[in-house]
Amino acid sequence: MNIRRILPFAASLLIAVGASGQDAEITVYKTYGDLTAKSGQDFEHYRGYSHTMGAVTLILDDHGDKVKIKCADFWGFRYKDALFRVDKRFDQPAKLISKGRMCYYENGPAHLAMMRDSSDTGDFSIGAYCYVSLDLEDELWQFSGTKKDAKKAREHFAEKGSLYGAYFDCVESTNSVTIHRECIGEFEKNNAE
Repeated sequence: MNIRRILPFAASLLIAVGASGQDAEITVYKTYGDLTAKSGQDFEHYRGYSHTMGAVTLILDDHGDKVKIKCADFWGFRYKDALFRVDKRFDQPAKLISKGRMCYYENGPAHLAMMRDSSDTGDFSIGAYCYVSLDLEDELWQFSGTKKDAKKAREHFAEKGSLYGAYFDCVESTNSVTIHRECIGEFEKNNAE
């Protein structure tokens, strides 16, 4: 066996494997365990999304082929440097904004469009304004601007501890992302571990 032939071939394999991960703009994780194990499926580009009755399907590029993946079929994904989770009640993505004592998320379709188009603003026609969860494995609780949604989320968090009441007192049932951001910032500052 000639070592001079094997080394360049082995090096080219390492470069190709490394390059495919580096070229990926989006990585899809079927489960939370896949995220922690860093074993997602890479795709070259995010094109956009479609939805049927609110259930989102991502439209991606995979080596020149158009691929559609239903959000119902996976836990979440990383797009560029941002982590998105899927709200399993509605099969819609939500972008993780902050992670501390609580995880705070905002509307996924709006953030996907802003990131793809390099824009500071985005519109959306589906999904809630924002969401919260205890951690990355806990269920997402949406704030769509209704008192019913806020009440359900507050009840869930009250079962986990009284410290969460301050956040819910601050936001009430508002759909203002600005207020939610201020309230989560204040909550995290006052409840730092």
